[in-house]
Formats: sequence, C-alpha cells, structure tokens
Amino acid sequence: MARVYLLEAQFPEVSGIEKLFSKLDLDLDGKFVAIKVHMGELRNVTYVKPFYVRKVVEMVRECGGEPFVTDTTTLYGLMRADALGYYKVAAAHGFVAEHLGCPVLIADGLRGEDGVLVRIEANAKTELKEIEVARLIYESDAMVVVSHATGHGATAFGGALKNVGMGCVTKRGKAAQHEVTKPLFDRERCDGCGRCAKHCAYNAIRDDFEIDMEKCVGCGLCIGLCRQGARFTTREMKESLQRRIAEAACGVLRKFDDVAFLNFLVDVTKACDCAATLPPLCRNIGVLASKDPVAIDKCSIDLIRKAAGRDVFASFDVDPEVQVRHAAALGLGSLEYELVQI
Repeated sequence: MARVYLLEAQFPEVSGIEKLFSKLDLDLDGKFVAIKVHMGELRNVTYVKPFYVRKVVEMVRECGGEPFVTDTTTLYGLMRADALGYYKVAAAHGFVAEHLGCPVLIADGLRGEDGVLVRIEANAKTELKEIEVARLIYESDAMVVVSHATGHGATAFGGALKNVGMGCVTKRGKAAQHEVTKPLFDRERCDGCGRCAKHCAYNAIRDDFEIDMEKCVGCGLCIGLCRQGARFTTREMKESLQRRIAEAACGVLRKFDDVAFLNFLVDVTKACDCAATLPPLCRNIGVLASKDPVAIDKCSIDLIRKAAGRDVFASFDVDPEVQVRHAAALGLGSLEYELVQI
C-alpha cells in the first residue's frame, strides 16, 4: 500500500511544502533534478505559483541535488507552442531564474522536437509501443513532479500522471497520444464562424469546415474554441487517451530511481491550466505528496469528490479513473493508499 501525505489547508503556507518534502526520503546527492511544472497559459491564473516551486528548488538543493525548473511545448498552437513563446509566458507568470534560484529550461527544444525515443514495456494491455521523451527530462537523474490537480475536457482529471505522460514528451509524443482524439464534426451545429480554422496550427480545417484527418494531430484546440459544440470526441476516444497517457508515463518514469510527486488541490477548476480561468469545482483542500503517481492521483480524485460533496467529474462523460486503473495495471503504482496528515 502506498503512502500519501496531506498538508490540509485552504491556503497552504510555503513552510508546509518543506514538511511534505521531508517525508519523501529522496536520494538526490549529486544529481541533476528536473522539477516538472506547468507554468500556465497566458490567460490562466490558477497554475501552481512560483513561490511554491522556489521552495521545492531549495529542498532539492538541501538534498544535494542540482535543480532546474522545466516543462515542454504544447501541441496546440498558442503562446507555449515553441520555447521562445513559452519563455515569455514563464516570465510573465514569475517563473524566472532570479526568483526561483535555478534555471528555467524548456525540455523539448526550440520547436518541441528534441527528444529521445524510448520503448514502453508493451503487452496486450498497451496501445503505445514507444514514446519520445523530452531530451532534458530524459537526461536528468531524478525528477520532482509538481502538478495542479484540475478537471480536464478530454480526460476529466489531470494530475501527476498527465503531467508526466503528456507533459514530459515532445510534440511527436503528444501527437502519438492524441491520435485517438481527432475531433468528430456535427455540421448541423456549425454556424460557420471560422474560429477553429483561424487558430488551427496545422491547417487541418478545410474551407467547408470538415477536418483533414491527415493533417489533424488531435490537439483539441478547435473543440475548446467551438461555441456551438460542433467539434467533439466520444467517451471511447477519451478513455483511449487516458490509457495512452498512463502508458506514456510508464515510458518516461522507467529510467528514474528517484521521483517525487506533489499535487496541489487548490483552485481545482473544470479545465486545466492551458485554458482561461474558470470557477472552482470545490473548496481548497491542500497539497499531497507521494512517491507513487497512481496513489496520489487516486487520492486526489477521492478528496475532490469528498470536498465537493458530489461527483464533480460526472459532467465530463468519462470516468477520470481510467488512467489511474490502467497505470496500476501496468505496474506504475498502487490504487490502495494510506493517507497521512501532517
């Protein structure tokens, strides 16, 4: 049974992060340590704040590690689609070396294409056979995964597994997962506004607004932009994406002996930090820490449901636990956990 530590607080203090980190017993001496974060899209304000990340940097250094803060470029074509744009967003949100006390590096290169192809331990349960891991993450010796637990339009929930499986790979790695979420089109709902075609980075939307499936990468931007609901995916497509996220996470994590996970259960909104800020789904809960990505995500989902007093994930038309069950089946962690309050 995995152990998950909870710092319960409506507004977690930075000192609490130190208490959580000390429970994880990490061996970081002399190691390059990637601190994996999501620095938020430009219109978002609910991302994990840099003063928390700075404390993680300090704790890594106290454990003898050499840290850097990192993320990868996005598959969709907004500000964070390339490293230069992402650095601008990072600076606007306070993720700069002068404040964090360590470098901020985009792990998959200038255009999101710098990675290392790794084999996934494939069996009858896996849909992916390999995944391209962002080079700077692949070359790291250890990793601390700092995740903001949120809802998500395609997976119902995003936490540690998604931060690793989707967030630690190149654009090709992301496309391999999103291959199963190329949107369907309801022509009767379409009002011809053209927003989807204007913002598609892959020119995959034709003049008649049908999708060119050869060009489409399944990033989902057009789904988020469509006000009429003419672009959509099915439950089966969403479940397949969740399984692929878990498999990609296996590919990323297999090379690491030391990985720690922090899930922030504050400002838990219906959409992830790639989207504009939405109202919270429940009260602030606090911060979780564990060395088990399956257990920390399962615990996060359980606590969010409990705090909301209802199943806030029901409106997503997909079970958020598909990803955690699949990751457990692949041996990535345990669905059973002991929750320890500190």
